[in-house]
Amino acid sequence: MAADKDRNPVVIGLVALAGVGLAVGLLVSGAALGASQFLGLSDAGSGGTGGTATARESMFLPTPVPTPQDDSPALTLAPEPTPDLAAPGGVAPAPSASQTPAGITLSASTTQARPGDEITLSGAYPGGDGATLAIERLTGGTWTSFADVTTSVDGDTFSTYIRTSQPGESRFRVRDLGSELASNEITFTIG
Repeated sequence: MAADKDRNPVVIGLVALAGVGLAVGLLVSGAALGASQFLGLSDAGSGGTGGTATARESMFLPTPVPTPQDDSPALTLAPEPTPDLAAPGGVAPAPSASQTPAGITLSASTTQARPGDEITLSGAYPGGDGATLAIERLTGGTWTSFADVTTSVDGDTFSTYIRTSQPGESRFRVRDLGSELASNEITFTIG
């Protein structure tokens, strides 16, 4: 009886815990092995397919379909120089950097929006680096400043956004405050 009292309960607990862990590990590994064989995941050494492909291992590729194309230009550039028969060599000289810019092109991020939605206006202004552009709306046949919104040209491009709650069709453009050159007009519908 004295020998029983000398046994440490911590050691007995650790031995019991190790035994339970070993039993649970054997059960889980046996279940995993059975599941892998049932699902066909075993390798060649355990009766698998030996590295050859089966119908379950093939890859499915959908049939390709053409992507719809938007044929409208996202950005309109100035036309190429045309042959000038009076000029030497038959080609007109290229415009110099000191000449006024060719034109301003404007586009909008959408053609239809809900009242209060953000609409991005962006475009190109070749040779207009540093110019300040005013956003204008056509109201009653007259171009008027739209909420005193302006944007600056960085390099040859610009971008800003507007919000409007006025329902119906709206026409906008940008105008260079220095040269009074105006862009094309864009139209979108609010509603």
